Amino acid sequence: NYLECGDIVWLNHSELAVTLVCVTEFKDNSFKFKVDFDGNRVTDQFKQFIGNTNGMWVIEKVPVNEKQAYQDGGFVEWNEAYRFKHLGSGLYLTVKKTRRKNEQQAENRIVLEAEISEDNEFVFLPIASNIPKNATNRRYVPRDTFALIMHKKTKLIVHANFEKDPLAKNLNGEEGSRLLGETKPTLEKYGVVSEQAAFKIVKANYNEVWETNFLISCFPVLKSFLKRIHDANQVFLLLEIC
Repeated sequence: NYLECGDIVWLNHSELAVTLVCVTEFKDNSFKFKVDFDGNRVTDQFKQFIGNTNGMWVIEKVPVNEKQAYQDGGFVEWNEAYRFKHLGSGLYLTVKKTRRKNEQQAENRIVLEAEISEDNEFVFLPIASNIPKNATNRRYVPRDTFALIMHKKTKLIVHANFEKDPLAKNLNGEEGSRLLGETKPTLEKYGVVSEQAAFKIVKANYNEVWETNFLISCFPVLKSFLKRIHDANQVFLLLEIC
């Protein structure tokens, strides 16, 4: 009933019911990867989830000495360092200082990088209210549990920029939350955020992983097929000109 190194998971923001994903955008004549949230429907809690293949992350262990390797298995432990490797792109969830246009100072932001470094090390922090009093083992992270995700180097918590909307009501007539504008991944200081920054760590089952790996394996074939169509169209255009 515990997460293991090598497991493929979704990271679902428990308050906003959105999933941390890797998306591509065409910019400056090239495709670039960025971290974003998928989904904008707010519910009180994730009860059932059908995952987005762009939001599947592999939990990799961070070796503590030369004898260990990131492929080493074992249960995932609280307060230990791990990396999140995006299944589709192979890039790592990373926190680095970046400066955008019209900004005077660089700020810590969530990005994706291929290089392994201490910038892509994270730890799972337990939520006291989520640990049963009669738990037999509090060392390991249970499957489908709620946890805070903290960047080890900066001690910043992965969160989302959202605001409470007092006019939003849930089905029970109680005050709820509603997305105000776009929801983007942010970083907050540890101790400032509460359980609202928690993520539900949902493990993908075998069928979901198999389907995703199948799609990934098809990409080179599809890319080659599209290139041949493009080349054939160019030939036809030349023949028409001649």
